[in-house]
Amino acid sequence: MLRHYLLRRCMHNRCLLLLAGLRAYAQSSISGKIISEPISVVKNKQIVTHTFRLITGILVFLLSLNYHAYAQHTVSKYNLIYHSPASGSWGSMVCGNGDISANVWLDTSGTLYFYIGKSDSRNCVGDLLKITKAEIRFSPSIFKDAKIYKQEFDLQTASFNVTTSKGHLRFWVDANHPQIIVQVNARQPISANVITHVWRRHQKVVNSVPTVLYEGPDSLLQNRKNDIVLFHRDVNTDLFDTTMKLFKLNPKSVYDPFKELTWGIRVSGDHFTNTTDSSMANISPQNNLEIRVTVYSNQTKSSQDWLQQIEQLSDQITAIPANQLFKQNVVWWKRFWNQSYIEISSNKSADNDTVFLLNRAYYYNRYVMNIAAKGKYPIQFNGSTWLVDTYPDTIKSIVGGNIYGKNSDYRLWGNLILWQNMRLPYWTMLATGDTSSMHSLLDFYTDQVYPMMKEFTQKVLGYQGCLFTESTEPWGTLNPYIYGWNRKGKLPEEFENESHQYHYVCGLELLNMLLDYYAYTRNENYLRNKIWPIARDLVTYYETRYPRDKDGKLKIYLARSLESFSDCTNPTPTVAGLHFVLPRLENLASGMNDKAFETKCKNLIKTLPPVPVRKEKEGNVILVAEKAGRHINVEQPDLYAIYPFRLYCLGTPGFKTGRYTFENPSFSDTAQQSYALMPVIKIQGSDATRPIFSWNQTGVQAAYLGFTNYAREILVRSALVNDKRFRFPSFYGPNYDWLPDGDHLALINMTLQSMILQCEGEKWYVLPAWPNNWNVRFKLHAFNNTTIEGTYENGKMVKLMTIPKARIKGVASER
Repeated sequence: MLRHYLLRRCMHNRCLLLLAGLRAYAQSSISGKIISEPISVVKNKQIVTHTFRLITGILVFLLSLNYHAYAQHTVSKYNLIYHSPASGSWGSMVCGNGDISANVWLDTSGTLYFYIGKSDSRNCVGDLLKITKAEIRFSPSIFKDAKIYKQEFDLQTASFNVTTSKGHLRFWVDANHPQIIVQVNARQPISANVITHVWRRHQKVVNSVPTVLYEGPDSLLQNRKNDIVLFHRDVNTDLFDTTMKLFKLNPKSVYDPFKELTWGIRVSGDHFTNTTDSSMANISPQNNLEIRVTVYSNQTKSSQDWLQQIEQLSDQITAIPANQLFKQNVVWWKRFWNQSYIEISSNKSADNDTVFLLNRAYYYNRYVMNIAAKGKYPIQFNGSTWLVDTYPDTIKSIVGGNIYGKNSDYRLWGNLILWQNMRLPYWTMLATGDTSSMHSLLDFYTDQVYPMMKEFTQKVLGYQGCLFTESTEPWGTLNPYIYGWNRKGKLPEEFENESHQYHYVCGLELLNMLLDYYAYTRNENYLRNKIWPIARDLVTYYETRYPRDKDGKLKIYLARSLESFSDCTNPTPTVAGLHFVLPRLENLASGMNDKAFETKCKNLIKTLPPVPVRKEKEGNVILVAEKAGRHINVEQPDLYAIYPFRLYCLGTPGFKTGRYTFENPSFSDTAQQSYALMPVIKIQGSDATRPIFSWNQTGVQAAYLGFTNYAREILVRSALVNDKRFRFPSFYGPNYDWLPDGDHLALINMTLQSMILQCEGEKWYVLPAWPNNWNVRFKLHAFNNTTIEGTYENGKMVKLMTIPKARIKGVASER
């Protein structure tokens, strides 16, 4: 009990307690107070009292350190350790800081290689590109033919380390600065040759419709003395202007993110000098080597302006000793890992390997999502910034066939920004407390997409309010190739790509995520300035866009039920989204004293059609739409009423309907044969199946229905199918998309989190879909800036606490 009390106290402010103890001890001398006891007695009492306070303060401090070490030791035990070098890029480790990433490996020759990626290193049409491939050759090679070889990716500090009998190497991307740092300590003086590869050597056509667009070559500065400077700058960025003309939009209403965009690197080293324009070496052999790579992007009037900026930035960072920067890096990552955690264990030895791999998958997936989530754009679902080449072997894709021999810029689906794919990693960040990482998605939509789609809705389509489409461009408009450049004979709302025509559920999902963000953070400014304008325009769109039927209910037609069903009336995702989001808005409007909007929401709620449900003998089944047309994709629109629109899940009146629907789908698999090859779960007691993997949220939906067995099966199968040809464990896919599949790794984490904690309103469910024979220790975040910590062992909840303490009243344990 004492330890539990002390631990809880220390979590509030352990350092203050230590200081209080020290202060009490320092003040233990007799003050000038009038006392009634003999001075010797007073002295003895004060010494005992203050000594006790000192010991208590130190004890609390030490226990708190032990507590946080306990919270963090589970991360370091999942470090990736190899006793042999990699044979190529598929053996690379992934380092990153939220914007910059690097795939790094040491090969059998003892040469260090690394790709450099960045969230906004994009060409004139928005393709996300690698900046370069670099290599460092050592002479003599301290990493070849050594008696001892140990390679370790230290997850706790996000660093790549190699130790041999001849020396040590540490490679890391600074969490606090845009710089990659390589440190080498050798037992004998060595030389190093740093080489950067000019990735794009020639101008090439990257688009020919409606005008020819050229991706320019990279620029390598010549005659440098002590550094290498490599950058990319496209002069031809006409796609923005032609897109604005297509949609008849004002180009001044939003900025062109590619105009005069320059991105690149500056490489420098202590006592290094250039040997060629693209390489440098140390002047004389040294025992200690340090190489810095500053990575920078900006929209500047000239490449010379960019050069001055990167030089100044590089000099400022490089002036700070690397070891000092690394200490700060360690502090950053320690805070990150202590923010939340999940640690599963089992009393069955047969489960040990599976549980270990589940824990490892969860930590690494959280890591790679966050190292790509703090740039200017949402995480690229089809490979992120850390995909690699396909030179070592073939990638088998159900949509792209056998793919090989491609460089590390290649990805299926190219530069498409698709809401259904981009959003999934961000749902995981609410429970982990990584809400600062969500802004690369949320702000992109509130600041870039929203103003463009509002203009498109009103000026092009002629509707009021604002709708949001499934695809978008980096400057916020609908993708012009999906919309179609040739508009002759087409109506304004007619798309070239039929799968995206009338597919507008993005707006309701976006608003739902924004409202969840507010529910977790209680950021009032963000609510009023970012969320509320979108809420008003989205409600206006649905209020005015669609006709009413004979009963006065909205008739949402023409519409899609996701991409899967065309020509729908009242598609379930849209209807469920309105039923779920509008009451949330009404409640917030009441609290904000926005009476007009509160009334508007109330009136629209009255006109909503019911969620399409069919009554059967044994239960009610949610349909994909009131009326559905052609079935062309593999999504599950009926389950959107369970998640993300949480109407038919635990704690709701529709809970039984949700469970019945999950096990009795109203439709069969799509006729697309390639998609039919994807894995499924079999429904118990029937021939029905549900697809899993990649973008399918089946595991999360199972957890929200309390289907522990389904959720566990999906979690385990999803986590264990990473491509074992890669050393880094988060290479999942390609599934429907590319590898690494960002949707797949995100849904592993979301499924696990949902099995442990679900939040709705003032009630939070703990372990709603947790296997009895698994133990778990967790720290997750809930609504209202609340942290929930718990320990479940041997079928019992042995610890459950919240910070703030009073929030424990809102926790409803399902155990």
